[in-house]
Amino acid sequence: MSVYGNNVVPISGAGRGSEPGQRIVRECHDRLGHLVFDWLGSLDEEIAEDLFVLAKDTRDRKAQTHYLDLRTVVQKNWPEFTAAFRKAFHRDHTASSYLSIEISDFSGLELVDDNKLSENILIREFTARIGESCNQELHGLDHRVAALLDSEDVDKIDNPLGSAIVCQALADAAGALCQNSEQRIVLLRQIERRLHPVLPEIYQTINKYLVSLNVLPDLKQNFRRASSQATGTTSQETPKDSLPSLNPQAEIPISGNVLTALQKLVAARSSELAANGESSSSTGNTAAGSPMDAAALSRVFFASLENFMPEKGNSMVNQIHAIRSSEVANQVGHVEAVTIDIVAMLFDFIFNDKNVPNGVKALVGRLQIPVLKVAMLDQGFFGSKSHPARRFLDEISEICLRWGGNIDQEDPFFITLESLIDRIQNEFECDVAVFSRALDELHAFVNTHDSEEDATARIAADVAANRQRETEAWEQASNAVRLACMETMPEVISDFYKEDWVKVLQKIAIAENKDSPPWMDAVKLMSDLAQSVVPKKKPEERMALISSLPTLLSRVNRGLDLVSTDKSTRRPFFDALVALHTAALKGEPSSASFHHHTKKKLEPAPKAEVSNAPVAVAEPHPEGDIIVTRSVANGVEVEEVTLVGAKPVWRADDRDVARQVADLKRGDWVEFHQEDGSISRERLTWISPQRHVLVFSNHRAAKAISIAPDALARMIRENQASLVSDTPIFERAMSGVLDSLNAA
Repeated sequence: MSVYGNNVVPISGAGRGSEPGQRIVRECHDRLGHLVFDWLGSLDEEIAEDLFVLAKDTRDRKAQTHYLDLRTVVQKNWPEFTAAFRKAFHRDHTASSYLSIEISDFSGLELVDDNKLSENILIREFTARIGESCNQELHGLDHRVAALLDSEDVDKIDNPLGSAIVCQALADAAGALCQNSEQRIVLLRQIERRLHPVLPEIYQTINKYLVSLNVLPDLKQNFRRASSQATGTTSQETPKDSLPSLNPQAEIPISGNVLTALQKLVAARSSELAANGESSSSTGNTAAGSPMDAAALSRVFFASLENFMPEKGNSMVNQIHAIRSSEVANQVGHVEAVTIDIVAMLFDFIFNDKNVPNGVKALVGRLQIPVLKVAMLDQGFFGSKSHPARRFLDEISEICLRWGGNIDQEDPFFITLESLIDRIQNEFECDVAVFSRALDELHAFVNTHDSEEDATARIAADVAANRQRETEAWEQASNAVRLACMETMPEVISDFYKEDWVKVLQKIAIAENKDSPPWMDAVKLMSDLAQSVVPKKKPEERMALISSLPTLLSRVNRGLDLVSTDKSTRRPFFDALVALHTAALKGEPSSASFHHHTKKKLEPAPKAEVSNAPVAVAEPHPEGDIIVTRSVANGVEVEEVTLVGAKPVWRADDRDVARQVADLKRGDWVEFHQEDGSISRERLTWISPQRHVLVFSNHRAAKAISIAPDALARMIRENQASLVSDTPIFERAMSGVLDSLNAA
C-alpha cells in the first residue's frame, strides 16, 4: 500500500486516548516525533559545513551568496527550525494537510510560478523517496497500526505514523526558517540526504516497541525492498558533489518529474507547429494539455491497435514506432502524440537493456499495447508506482531477479507469468482492474513458493546455526584446554586433553553455558587429574589420592561417554594413568615425560565429512583458502563455504567489498559463478544473529548455500560472486527516457 495518501486517520483531537489502540498509536506518534526531533538537534553543524563547501566550490557569485546566507540562517536560527518541526509534527493532520504525489491528468500542466512549482514537486518527490527508503519497515508498521485502529483492510487506511507526516513537518519547518523557495529547496535536499539511512532505523525501533506489546509479533517478513532511484544510485548514496544548484529548474530531478518532461515536449511540439504555420487543432481533435479519459479517446485509434498486437515469436520488435507512424496516430493531439513517443522510447530502452535476458524482454514486449493504452488513459501511470500496471511490471522485475540470465520456459514462475501476460494482452481495454487481478494472482503464487523456499532455508539455517554453535563451542573448549596445559604435567595427560577431552568440553559447551555446573566440573577435572599424578610425600596425601581416585576416574569415564569414546581407545590412557598414580603413591616422579607448554597443536573445529583422497600440499593463499563442504539434511543439499587462514585486509577496495557484504539484507540477491561457466542466482534468506553466517537459496532446487561473510567478500573480489542490483526494469527504462528528454 502507499504510505502517503489522503486517507489519513486522525489520532489527535477531543477523543484522543478513548481506545487502547489509539492510545498506543498516539504514543508511537509522539515517540516518532521525539526521535526525529533529537536527530535534528545535532544536524546544524553538518549542514553548515556542507553549505560552506558548496559556496567555496561554486563560481557563481549569486549562488555563493545564497549558500552563505543559508549557512548563517542555519547557524543562528536552527533551534527555531527544530521547534517549528515539533509544532508542525504534533498539530492535527487531516487529508488536506498532505501534498498528494498522484496527478491524475494533465490539468497540472497549467502555468504556475516556477519557484513554487519546483518546491511543490520537490516536496512530493522528497516524500516519495523517503517512503521508498522506509518501504520494508513501513510494511510491518502499516499492518500493526491497522490492527491497533481495528481496521481489517490495510489498504483502506494510510498510516498516521508514515513518512509523509515527517516529510511534511520538515517542509513546514523549512518554510518557517527560510525566506525564499531557493533556500527551502537546498535545505530540504541537505536534510533528505541524511534522513535516508536514519528514518528506517527509527521505524525499526517503533516496530520493535509494538512487537514488545505483542502487536502482530509474528508478522511475516516482507522480502521485497524498495527499489533504488532511477538514476542508478540509492538515495542513501547522494554524493556531496551532486548537491543541487540554486537554480530552481535545475533542482527538479528529471527522474521524478514526468509531467515536467511531458510539458516540455508538448510545448516544443506546439512551437514547432506554430513555426510551420499550423494550428494546434489541425493535427488532432484533442487540445494539448486537456484531461484525457476513455470517453475522449478516438475509438478508431484504439481499434487500430489490435493490428499491432505482437505475436509470441515477434514480441521483441517495438510495435509502438509502427503505431506512431500510422495514419490514425497522426490524427491525435499533442499530448497523446507525446505519450506515444514516450512509450516507444520506453520499450526501446527495455529492448536495449543488456541486463535484461531476451526471454524476459519477450515477455515484457507482449505488454506493449496494454501499456500504451494505460498511458493514454492515465498519464499518471508514468510517475505513480502504486498504479496496478506499474506494480505488475515491477513484480516481473522481482521475479526476473530469480532467473538471472538463465530463462527456463519450464520454470513454474515463467509459466505463470506467461499465462497472466496472455490474459492481460487479450482482455485489457480500459479497466486497469485486469492488472490488479493478475497482480493478486501473481502475489499468491509467489507467496506460496516463497513459503516452500523458506522451508528449505530454515533447514539450511539450522545446519548453519548448528555448525556455528559447534565452531564456537570448539573455540571455547580449545581455550580451556590451552589454559589447563599451561601447568606442568606428563605429556600423556596433555595429549589426552588435546585429543579427547577437548571433544568432551565441546559437547558440553554446545548444550551448556560457561557458568553451568557440567562445564565448570569438566574444566576442573583437568586440574584435578594433573594434580593427581604429582608425587605424594605425606601419608595423608596418599590416603586422599586413594579415596579420590574412584570418583576422579568415574568423572573421566562419564565425560568420554558423552562423546561415545569406545573402550579400546580409552584403555591405553587408563593404563598410563595406573602407572602414573602408582608412581605418585610411592612419592616418586613418573618416568613419563613432562612439559611446560603445549607441544601438540589443537586441531581446528571438525568439519563435515570430506573425501579422504590424498591432496597435494600447496603454499597457503595469502588471503586464505576457501573451504567448501557439502551435506544433506532432511532432503536439502547444504553447501557450506568458509574462509580459513585469512589475514586482515587493509586495501580500500577490500574494505569496500566487506562493507557491501555487511550491508546485505534478507531478500538481496547474489550471483555465484561456477567453474564450468554456469551462474546460479541465490536469494539471502537467513542471517545469523551475529552475522557470522549468511544462507542463500532459490526456488529451483532443494539446495542452500551457507557462507561466511569473509568468504563471500573474497569470492566477490575474485569475481566468483557478484551482488545483483534490484532496480526494476521499468524504472531503469523510465530513467533512460527522462534522461534523454532532459538532454534534448
